[in-house]
Parts: sequence; structure tokens; C-alpha cells
Amino acid sequence: MSDQSPASRSGRRDAAKLIGAIEALLQATASRLPTTLQERKPAPSVPERTAISTKRSDDAVPPIDLDSLLERCMKSVAIVNEVFDEFESQSVRDIEQLRQSVRDGDTTACARIAHALKGAAGVLSARALAQIASQLEQMGRAGELRDAGECIERLRSEAQRCVEYIPKAKAELSDRKLK
Repeated sequence: MSDQSPASRSGRRDAAKLIGAIEALLQATASRLPTTLQERKPAPSVPERTAISTKRSDDAVPPIDLDSLLERCMKSVAIVNEVFDEFESQSVRDIEQLRQSVRDGDTTACARIAHALKGAAGVLSARALAQIASQLEQMGRAGELRDAGECIERLRSEAQRCVEYIPKAKAELSDRKLK
């Protein structure tokens, strides 16, 4: 006999289905990105110098829209917690890979990794993070990494803000007494 209730097992199945769907979506998106410079379509022209704000997004506004995330996760706290856990571990690796791609001048890898991080930020309902990742993706697609280091630092800072917010978000979800 299992120690888990039927509702608990059902929640885990739902979480596994959502995570599988997210992974499939990310893989499908990544497979559409060019893998070599020869495959890449010419990027639209970019102004000589793109202004990038170094200001961190407003600390008074939570970095994650918890209501949107909860809705996206079928109001399942278990699924939200899975998303949080995956983001905490994956975002650090992605940002380090972005740094390496910029050091190597690999615009294709930069665009691909930034695109994946933008998708993860979208799943997490972290709009500011998604916006910064989108800027970095556009830089990679345009083949212009001159300001990428500064953008990666803003990305790292915003990702850290999201990670630091997760315990507060978990406490808020616990206070709501959701399943």
C-alpha cells in the first residue's frame, strides 16, 4: 500500500506532464534555431550602438508574477515548486554558458541559450528576466555582442532576484492553502 494519497499521486502525474510539455516545447523551439552561421538568416540591421539600461528592475515589484505562474501550473503548488526547482538549477548553468559563448564570440550559441532562458523565464512568469534574455537573444542573432557582457550582468542580477524571491513565493503559496 502506498503512503501517498490518490490526490498526491495525481498531482505528481500532473506535474510530470507539465514538465514534459515544457521540455518538449523548449526542445522544439531549440531545434528550429540555426546551428551554424551558414544556416542563419541575415539579421535585421541594428543601430550602431544599442543603449542598454544597467538599472535593475524595480525591487518593489516582485520578479515573478505568482498568480500568472500558478494559473499556468493548473493551480498546483507541486508543479509550481517543480518549476522553481528547475529554474534555480538551470538558470545558473545557462548564464555561465552565455558568458562562455560571449567570450568565444559565438553569436549562434548566445542567441540559442538566451532564447531558451527567455522561454524558461516565460514559464516562470518572470517578465523582466524574459525581456533581458530577449535583448541578449537579439544581440546574438544580429551578430553584435559588443554590449552583451553588460546585458548578461543585468540578466544575472534579475535571475538572482528571482531565485531570492522563490522562498517568499513558496511561503505565500503555503499561506493560500492551495493543494
